[in-house]
Amino acid sequence: MSDKLTRRDFLKGGMILAGGGAVWAVTYWLNRLLIHKGSPVPTMPAGNPDTSNERTTPTIFPANTNQENAITQTVSSAVTEAPTLTSQPPQESALVTPVPNGLPGEAGLRFPGRVVMVTHPEVHTWNYQDLDYWDAVNQTAVDAMVDAGIMQLTGQSSLADAWRALIPNYQAGEVVAIKVSFNNSHDEAGSIQEIDGIIEPVNAIIRGLHNLSVPNSSIVVYDSSRYLPKRFMDGCDYPGIQFRYAIHDPWGEGASDVQFLPPGASAFTERLSREVTQASYLINIPILKWHGMTHFSMAMKNHYGSVEKPDQLHQWSSLGSPDYSAKYNPMVDLNNTPHIREKTVLTVGDAIFAAFKNFDTASFPRPWKTFGNQTPKTLYFSTDPVSIDCVMADTLSIEKAALGSGEINPVAYEFLSLAESIGLGVYDRGNPLKNSYTKIELIKLDL
Repeated sequence: MSDKLTRRDFLKGGMILAGGGAVWAVTYWLNRLLIHKGSPVPTMPAGNPDTSNERTTPTIFPANTNQENAITQTVSSAVTEAPTLTSQPPQESALVTPVPNGLPGEAGLRFPGRVVMVTHPEVHTWNYQDLDYWDAVNQTAVDAMVDAGIMQLTGQSSLADAWRALIPNYQAGEVVAIKVSFNNSHDEAGSIQEIDGIIEPVNAIIRGLHNLSVPNSSIVVYDSSRYLPKRFMDGCDYPGIQFRYAIHDPWGEGASDVQFLPPGASAFTERLSREVTQASYLINIPILKWHGMTHFSMAMKNHYGSVEKPDQLHQWSSLGSPDYSAKYNPMVDLNNTPHIREKTVLTVGDAIFAAFKNFDTASFPRPWKTFGNQTPKTLYFSTDPVSIDCVMADTLSIEKAALGSGEINPVAYEFLSLAESIGLGVYDRGNPLKNSYTKIELIKLDL
């Protein structure tokens, strides 16, 4: 499976190479003619309470739990942060009904329009030459960034109170799902030519969730439409975390439908992964990066990795498509579905490395002119997906201008204005380095 090109890969490659209307016309019809073939539903291990304080390489659930390559290895090094765990996650068939509980959605955004930008000069020691940039991250610095960001976002003076402000009524057995970004990963080896997620922010978030006594077995780290690299999973500091990705049949029992209503076309549905539907809470970790079709890919687009056939959505969200319209974008429909809107308690934008595409070459971390010829070394925090997308996109836009290429096309921001119009968050434009926003409350911390 990992050595074959998927239909999504073929279509995406064609779009990027051609970049014109003719390619979109071909894509439009191929999307309607190709038939998706299902795959058998594996069993999701329920997991046992984590009571060991040993550091363990994470359990990687294979597509078939009887396969010989199931991995469970124990490394004898102590973990002082591991809590005493006493609860079980829900059964895999459970479909968790979204309950606002003071979260974004029906009850209104918590901290609407607030974005915290935390920068740490020693967060990595990468030399800007080696391909394995992910090996140069300082976990202690990331922990400090996440702690400071969460406390500043919530206005709390203690880390425990800050997490309780985000998840005020956590109950034993509730699952917290963490959406990571691995759009460039097509096998467990992962890409070494394009940017993908790193484990350190995930470790810091898990550490924070322990303040709520969330058991490791109730934490799911996922990217349903791609692969999580082994290097990423092996870097997890906590035993018993569930890692789930494309081979685990995310669209099987427990998944649900999301309806899309494009103008001038018939309404259709896509499957929303069971990692989302079975969770009680969602945390989203997008990467600050350029995208060839939408010009930026941040928080709201990161959930394209939560639906079965995201390529079916490209024709209405990509700026080069003849079907693109300022009045409709499937990213808005997707993020407005209750399972995402009402469960998302936090977005952490990862710009520790970040990537700006050099027009026709791959997106890979590199020095940024606007950050003193270093990577941004920054994490963004918000409960508002619209505001954090605005700030991160503006960060990308001013870098683009600094390189002499002009700012990002304002058309690329139109979906964020649509999102604001239905109450998904606060839309604003400005310069994050100068903090020139009028509607967004941007708080900047330099550690």
